[in-house]
Amino acid sequence: MGSGPDLRLDIPVMRSVMSNDRPLVPRGYGEEQYEDKEGSGGLSAATTDLARLLAVWISPNDTPALKRATVETMLNNAVVTLKSFKMRAGYGLDGAAPRANGLYYGQKGGDLVTSQNVLQFNGEWGFIANWAGRIVEPNTHWYPNFPELMNIATKVDWDATDLFPNFGMPALQT
Repeated sequence: MGSGPDLRLDIPVMRSVMSNDRPLVPRGYGEEQYEDKEGSGGLSAATTDLARLLAVWISPNDTPALKRATVETMLNNAVVTLKSFKMRAGYGLDGAAPRANGLYYGQKGGDLVTSQNVLQFNGEWGFIANWAGRIVEPNTHWYPNFPELMNIATKVDWDATDLFPNFGMPALQT
């Protein structure tokens, strides 16, 4: 890349609109009012919370968060919505599709100035990936799917330990 600065790591700063002092903040952290963008299709949460949501969506059983019948209704509605509107599936998802045996595919991605993020599930498996920056390498394909990450998720020998209680959440199975 030469001897100049690595521009892939350059995060722009702007004046905050969240306080009267208007300090400089990294873009995406207060330079605009996000409260008025509720209906724009974003899905924002801590990674552990997204992992919990993902676990609820792929669990074949009722969970402390939602009954399986409710999840299936939501995901079926997302599939119908995507077919009707061709842009977003709803329920926080960009993509949704039925799979065999009552399973579903779902995907949500984000491409911000300061980060890129993806949540994807495909039946029994899923993953969440968050980058504190942007992928700018030429010919890098990451959106809307990340088959390389899904392949890793499906090949790892995960044990049955439920880690959610380590993060202050009830166990997934009740």
